[in-house]
Amino acid sequence: MMNKEINQNKIWKTRDYLNEIIGSPKLFKEDKELLKQLKSQGGLAKLESLDRNIEPCALNTFKSNADEVFGGGFDAIDQLRKNAVNALEFEIKENKSRKGSLNTHAGQKNVSWIKRKRLKHYKERTCYSLRYCVNLDQK
Repeated sequence: MMNKEINQNKIWKTRDYLNEIIGSPKLFKEDKELLKQLKSQGGLAKLESLDRNIEPCALNTFKSNADEVFGGGFDAIDQLRKNAVNALEFEIKENKSRKGSLNTHAGQKNVSWIKRKRLKHYKERTCYSLRYCVNLDQK
């Protein structure tokens, strides 16, 4: 596989990984290094996972490939990164959201947002998977 293909493949695999984290943050809450990496764009680009066949790359390479291969480009991937951080931090803090206690209006609002995001994630994941499969078949 050529470098360009590897870097473009990283975009799809990273997107899937972020969606998995958003959908099931309990599975990842013990991985402090993952949370640390997700807190910055550079950390996301350098993210490496042998299990998921995700290789690190430079941030500018990640951004340009995301803009080429992913609908919404880098901004969409970056929003997924932020959502994954929110989901992990919420799961780690259990009774506290990133924006406040569950006893406050802001805390309750954030909990509702995360629940809606998880539901949306499951619906979109099927859509993206089907589109990606269709695109592969067309090549």
